[in-house]
Amino acid sequence: MTEYFKANPDNILIHFTDTNEKLISIIENCHFRLKYCKEEFTITNDKMISKNVHPMVSFSEQNILELHTKEITYGKFGIALTSDWIIENNIQPVMYVEKNSQVANSLAFLIKHRRTLPKGNKLRLPIMTIRGFIKNTVGYNSYFKKHNFVFKTENEWRYFPTKKQIGNGYISENRNTFYKDPDTYNNRLLDYPLKFTHNKIIKIFYDSQENLRELKIKFPELINLFEKSAWK
Repeated sequence: MTEYFKANPDNILIHFTDTNEKLISIIENCHFRLKYCKEEFTITNDKMISKNVHPMVSFSEQNILELHTKEITYGKFGIALTSDWIIENNIQPVMYVEKNSQVANSLAFLIKHRRTLPKGNKLRLPIMTIRGFIKNTVGYNSYFKKHNFVFKTENEWRYFPTKKQIGNGYISENRNTFYKDPDTYNNRLLDYPLKFTHNKIIKIFYDSQENLRELKIKFPELINLFEKSAWK
């Protein structure tokens, strides 16, 4: 992983967000809050294989020199951290697969097989962990309610915790079960944020002079890290 960033020195991982308040909260608290996120996985003919939620924090790999040409749909604010922090926290890139590929069909087989295994079987957890890092290249984006969304353009990386890192909590839950009481599930993650220190921040992106002024007042020691978001 270290070699990857050395080979791609202009690439950084950015956590995007949509309000200055959320950005300030992240910086003040020195952590990203884990939340269960909706995920779907389909194969040929849009056959649904799994429809779950997983705890994670998402980042997008972007080339800082090309960022102004990109269309980022998750907001005009962002924070990027050092590559060594990324490595230390075992943040990994998502693997994108086509619906009719061998990889997609193999994962579908594993997920179906997992459902036949009794609780406590040693294969259940590894299968779901692999599932947490695989995403359809193109699919339905429930956040934007958009079909045929090209997820590959997001170049997503994930902090996907182990069960131990979240107090032996769930790394996957059926979406219908989750939505019966989402606050209870997400509140269980409050004690297990993804932490960082200010010296690990390399960029803080803002959208307007008004919000920049607020950031400067709150974080004068970080003034050299502020950069106006130039993406579309």
